[in-house]
Amino acid sequence: MSGERPIPTYPDLAGQVALVTGGSKGIGAATCRVLAANRVSVAVVARSQSGIDPVVAELRQAGVEAIGISADVGEMSEI
Repeated sequence: MSGERPIPTYPDLAGQVALVTGGSKGIGAATCRVLAANRVSVAVVARSQSGIDPVVAELRQAGVEAIGISADVGEMSEI
């Protein structure tokens, strides 16, 4: 047993667009992957572009439209 969980599928999400803050690591990156597996276009938002780029590349490799946005959503001027 590999210990990997199956990715949940939500057919109603296909074709939608999601913006995920904190999307470069941890729960945020996992959320991006689940959305991508459900054919959702994803905007990955985080403070560090160097953390965003690998996630965006992974999503694009999976055939999903993805962009990366470097911003600190705790700063009103960056929202």
